[in-house]
Amino acid sequence: MPHQIEQFTFWQISAFTTEQIQVLTENQIQALTNEQISWFTKVQIQAFTKEQIQTFTKEQIERFTEEQKEVFWPKQVIAKINTMDSQNQSTTTEFKPNLPKM
Repeated sequence: MPHQIEQFTFWQISAFTTEQIQVLTENQIQALTNEQISWFTKVQIQAFTKEQIQTFTKEQIERFTEEQKEVFWPKQVIAKINTMDSQNQSTTTEFKPNLPKM
């Protein structure tokens, strides 16, 4: 449940294993607070899957610390693409991993 995620403490977040991180759902990831996001270690950041990375909101992505970004961005190479829909004046954000073609 997303509301349970919001109640996790620093110690609970810092104890997340790779396996626990990789089973977080979209709703759970989006329920993480800005403070909780800053608690993830470098090793934990690397555990997020490509699909999970794509579920972070733009606001959450902006809250990653510089230290986290140094690990996260080079490994996953995320490009943020902001487009403005001129008809309804809404902003959309799309995250696309820049992965090697097979």
